[in-house]
Amino acid sequence: MSGTGTRGAEFGKILPIGNDALLRVGGADPFKRISLGTNTDTLENGLIQQVSPEGAFEPGQQALFFLTVYNGPVGEGAPYISRVRLKPWWKRITLEKRGPGDPGNNPITQPNNGWIDPDERQFGSGPVAAPVRSSVHADNNRLVWFPVPKLVDVTEWQTVNPPPAAPPRQSDSIFLDDVWTLDLQNPAVAAYAATKGTTQPNFGRSSVFLYITHGYALGLTHQFDVIGQGQPPELFIDLTWATGTL
Repeated sequence: MSGTGTRGAEFGKILPIGNDALLRVGGADPFKRISLGTNTDTLENGLIQQVSPEGAFEPGQQALFFLTVYNGPVGEGAPYISRVRLKPWWKRITLEKRGPGDPGNNPITQPNNGWIDPDERQFGSGPVAAPVRSSVHADNNRLVWFPVPKLVDVTEWQTVNPPPAAPPRQSDSIFLDDVWTLDLQNPAVAAYAATKGTTQPNFGRSSVFLYITHGYALGLTHQFDVIGQGQPPELFIDLTWATGTL
């Protein structure tokens, strides 16, 4: 490094990357987009879908996210997604996986002959059973997943309700959950339709933005609005990222 220049932003490579050095934008299958489902309103209490591996982030990093949200399959008169709201959740885990012993034994009735996931022991398993293991890693557990707050400052001179004014000489910071909201264009608009690439699965909107990481993995719940009649389309996203510092 030259001592005469100034250091700028330093970020790692865009991830995740497969064995063939190509970007992976899906979950387990690199050839599929991340599917968030067809339910149009699961923002608050829906299943948190993990969209990054565990350990992809460290708390307090600067992340540069590359996000694409798709309208859904487009056909003559087909319904399309006009607005998407994504609520980010960050996983707090110990990153410990297991200890010595036989995982087939019950760690409660046979505490000396088995082991239990430290995260499950610490936080308890979530309300949704995991398909392979009943640990907190695959569960919808709000003791492990945390939303990101935005603060609204309210003073004693508040004149419009709600929210109510704070007590004298105090300033209330009201915690509100951050939500990523994207408005999508009508794919029937010719100028918009002309932007679709030959390898792009369907119409969508892309955004790149900086974000502070708040945990070891990222999960999303979602809400979306549909224009048109018929079965709501499935919501697909692409997500890649680079971590570093400014």
